[in-house]
Amino acid sequence: MRMRKSSSRVDLHVFSTSPDSAMLDHLFQPLADLLGIPLDQARYVLLMLINVPVAMSYRYFLHPSRTSLVTRHIVSTSLGLLLCLLCFNLDVLFLIGIVASSYALLHLFPPQVVQKYTMVWVLGTLSICHIYRTMTDYGGYHLDFSGPMMILAQKLTIVGFAVHDGKGGNPRQLSKDQEEQKLTSIPSLLEYFSYNFNFHSILIGPGYTIREHLAFMDGSNLTPLDNPNQFARAKEHSKEPSTLIPVAKKSLLSLIYMAAYLYLGNYPHRTLLDESFNMPYRLLMVLVVGMRLKLGFHFIWTLSDCVNNAAGLGFSGYDAHGNAVWDLTTNLDFLRFEFAMNPRIIANEWNITTARWLRR
Repeated sequence: MRMRKSSSRVDLHVFSTSPDSAMLDHLFQPLADLLGIPLDQARYVLLMLINVPVAMSYRYFLHPSRTSLVTRHIVSTSLGLLLCLLCFNLDVLFLIGIVASSYALLHLFPPQVVQKYTMVWVLGTLSICHIYRTMTDYGGYHLDFSGPMMILAQKLTIVGFAVHDGKGGNPRQLSKDQEEQKLTSIPSLLEYFSYNFNFHSILIGPGYTIREHLAFMDGSNLTPLDNPNQFARAKEHSKEPSTLIPVAKKSLLSLIYMAAYLYLGNYPHRTLLDESFNMPYRLLMVLVVGMRLKLGFHFIWTLSDCVNNAAGLGFSGYDAHGNAVWDLTTNLDFLRFEFAMNPRIIANEWNITTARWLRR
């Protein structure tokens, strides 16, 4: 570890790379210049946009009905690790180490207590990541390996508790959700790495359970309607639900959010502190700047949801009218959040999957 102290900050250079020195950045720089955003954000945006056709190709060419599970796991994991390598260079080794060590915990500790050690280990390393960022990028907002680490923290702890519920918990004390998500055996190393490093959720997420992931991999998550004849569109519901409509809708929404985000960037946030402007104007700018900050999350979370749906993940069942619902990987409801009437709705509709993880 090398320490360099200046009058304004302390830099601890633990890893060999930085967010602005990733692979192939000469390919991402034109997009950053065009959109007027930092290079690390442009890299994320471009890779996530490329991920949409990649996910569609993955679903079509490697459909579980004509592709082995091993192949699907290997391809998804390999693509995810490639994305991490493009974004974080050798820092990906840190993420691999956390996942591998967490898998070792599942074998080292009995199922009655494994969830506790997993929680302490994962949240402890996540805390170190945030402390490291505070020391090296205080006041900044670079997209580095700590982003995927927050997603991994959810996934790794979910597995620990699922193993506990399935092998070490009292079946009579399990809730319905615990019963559905429990694991009666430890997943294989390939399944574990596929769950944590799959290409459609490693960069932005969201977090979901390993049982949901395994069902997605073998295709059992996409089941036809039990009784399609009770609805007018019986033929449509006699086969697995299509991803076309949710992918098209969420792609369009994400582009709208991005356009609004870039447009509102023309309003400088420094006017909030400029006393030469009157107070009503400055209060209006609070709303504008606040909306722009939220639009960044609206854009990337909706795009992530789109990528997961394009790969075939996100189907959660049918509504009362027999329409397919794709909200398993949805992280926000724009209208319900922006027009919420109380704090409870705001908490429930923002970062939905993380709120679900916290409740679990």
